[in-house]
Amino acid sequence: KTYDVSFPVKDELVRYIPTDDDIRLLLDNASDDMKICILLSALGTLRRGEVAAVKYKDVNRQNYSIYVHADRVKDKDNKWIYKPPKTKDSIRTVFFPKFVIDMIPDGAPDDFVYPKTPDNITKNFVRLRDSLGLKCRFHDLRIYAASIRAYIGVPLKEVQAVGGWSSRKTLEEIYDQLLRGRDSKYNQMTIQYFDNILK
Repeated sequence: KTYDVSFPVKDELVRYIPTDDDIRLLLDNASDDMKICILLSALGTLRRGEVAAVKYKDVNRQNYSIYVHADRVKDKDNKWIYKPPKTKDSIRTVFFPKFVIDMIPDGAPDDFVYPKTPDNITKNFVRLRDSLGLKCRFHDLRIYAASIRAYIGVPLKEVQAVGGWSSRKTLEEIYDQLLRGRDSKYNQMTIQYFDNILK
């Protein structure tokens, strides 16, 4: 008598990286406050708890940046609290195009830019996403932000810093998937170089 002692192979996690068109579609159909949430994540790598933790005093209108140094999470009693992030790597200054900072209205320094909870961000995003027939999660916007930086040649170490990732493992997976799923900028540059000198 024989026994099958093989173990199921764990499926590789495939992250959905939204396309530029997905991001444009989301922004074209989002409410003003949701548009800001999307931009902070898709351009600035902020997690939903970080988006919900941004206060007006964290927004620097002179150099178009946001100081990311807090998170909004649930405590043991299931209540939302404002606290420092889990790791010091998550504390960072993220720079944005001027139009993103200009979209953020003025407010009292200690007020939240997005006064609702992270769960509210997810709920509103899912409603918007589903209405548009898209499949990305809010967290995938952060992956998009990293993938664009990878695509234009920002070194992995810099992407890790701007996104507040404490480990390179996730980023390396993103880079691997990006290079499998898109033509690499460097492949195109190499092909063009050889075309120019060997044709």
